[in-house]
This record gives sequence, C-alpha cells and structure tokens, in this order.
Amino acid sequence: ELVRKWVEAAGVWSNDIGVICSFRRQVQRLRGELRQCGLGSVRVGTLEDYQGQEERILIVSLVATDVELARPMQSLDPPKIAVVAGGMEIPSSNLIGDPKRYTVAVSRAQCVLQVVGHPAVARQSA
Repeated sequence: ELVRKWVEAAGVWSNDIGVICSFRRQVQRLRGELRQCGLGSVRVGTLEDYQGQEERILIVSLVATDVELARPMQSLDPPKIAVVAGGMEIPSSNLIGDPKRYTVAVSRAQCVLQVVGHPAVARQSA
C-alpha cells in the first residue's frame, strides 16, 4: 500500500523505491504481492541484499509475526544472542533489536525513509 501511494500520489517511479525486511519470507511474500500489482520493479530484500546499495525512497520494515519469531534460526552459525522487545525474544541477527544493523538499514535511503513497525520495536532497534 505504501509503495502504491508513492507511485500514484507522488508520481515516483517504482524503480526508485526499495524495501528492506528483516526476514527472507517477508521479502518473498512482498515481492510476489508487488508483482501482482504491477510493481515488480520495486527492489525488496534483506539488509544483506542491500550491501553497498542505496535507494531514493526506502521503506524499512520492522514488522514481525509470532510465527517468524518462533521459527528457529537454523542457518545461523554461531547462534546469536536474543534480545527482548515487548516481552518477545527476537534473534539479534535481524534488524529488530540490533542497533548497528538498524543504523546501516536506515542509512541506505538517499531522499526519503519510512520505517514501518511498532514504535516500541523501533525504539528497541535504534
């Protein structure tokens, strides 16, 4: 919805917009939804996908579901320490709860930055 508003209301080209998500499953789902809306040129990825890259308009998602948080982080080696935000344990390998990774994420925006998520989670990450 945010991407569509930028394109329709502000007259921004969709290839000037990027989205950073904390979880690979979020990336995959959002890419599919954007393609269905004719916005497939919007770049969507995790922070690792944005290494050395910037976007004119960047949306950073701090949104997480209980399912994603409960899922074990099997690919991490060594296991990361979890932090607690709002009573939930969150793997510190994500944007959520890791100030350094959060800072890198928000620095990828050239002109406009929108951070989406619960304010308590954003405070925990900043």
